[in-house]
Amino acid sequence: MKKVMIGILILIPIIVLVVVALVSVIVSMSAHIAVEDLQLLDKNGKEIYDLQIPLDEVSNVNIYNYLDAKIYPEKATDKTVEWQIVGDVVYTDLQSEASRNEYLAKRSALTAELETELAQGSFSTTERQNAYNIARGKYYKDSSLIIAEMADILLEKVYPAAAFVDENGKEVESNTTGKMIVSSFCKFTVRAQAETVSKTLTVSVMGYDVERVELAVGEDETTTLGVGESMRILASYTPIDSIVNHTIWQVEDENVATVDSNGVITALKEGQTTISLRASVYSTENSENIEYVEGKIDITVEQKGASSRFGENLVTSRKSLTLEEIGVVKEEITNVSGATV
Repeated sequence: MKKVMIGILILIPIIVLVVVALVSVIVSMSAHIAVEDLQLLDKNGKEIYDLQIPLDEVSNVNIYNYLDAKIYPEKATDKTVEWQIVGDVVYTDLQSEASRNEYLAKRSALTAELETELAQGSFSTTERQNAYNIARGKYYKDSSLIIAEMADILLEKVYPAAAFVDENGKEVESNTTGKMIVSSFCKFTVRAQAETVSKTLTVSVMGYDVERVELAVGEDETTTLGVGESMRILASYTPIDSIVNHTIWQVEDENVATVDSNGVITALKEGQTTISLRASVYSTENSENIEYVEGKIDITVEQKGASSRFGENLVTSRKSLTLEEIGVVKEEITNVSGATV
């Protein structure tokens, strides 16, 4: 009996220790381990703050295709990362921005009309009535969702330059999947957040190949010049950050005007002509046949009565000018070339 009691006394502390250990394990398993740090890493494991994404028309991309989000400690209870665009999306393709703004204006006007017609109980066109029937079948009595669905049906959608979307491709303010839609060259800032820890990333949607060349004149200039006048043509590329290493300026009628390698044109005689700029496509520069994208602008040259001064040369359509008209004092003239005084 004495030996049994001794054995029990020996087992009691062992049992207590086992119970304490089990309780500790259970408590540790149920305790919340907070996120302490979040790092955005490229596929080589290097922390990044800027990301470049290529544009492929309207493409569905996932930000996780380009980076990894690493949470510390690794035993953190909740490793969910929420992705969100913060601030404005800046277009680097002005034509795409104009198309998007035009679409939003049309959608706003259409929505107002649909709301009025829905309240009146009838629609002005069969197309709108059919759209209502489809939308009502999906959302039944929720008028705001019905109107939004009708607008989607009736208008050809122009997607935003970039947005996070849900699993159905609908634009959302944020998501945890990293799924996005990208439709234009642009720049924006993304915030990744895990619990209270967040990191931001600057994203550039870009393409090295020029897709469009546009030619224009300065704000205070017109496309009409007088004989002898000069002006520089301004070129812009889409995307803005495309790489153009080779350019070729050309003029259709060299009798009317000339153009140099910097886009400076000089009017020679009355008439009309076209100035063009061919810009090389970066990805083809190492191939046998370099591809070019061309932009054009029409120029008119007129015979103007007013005189113009370029350096030491005075060009006029008039046969004679008074010294007063050109602002010259006769007594200060020391030499005359190509004219008589």
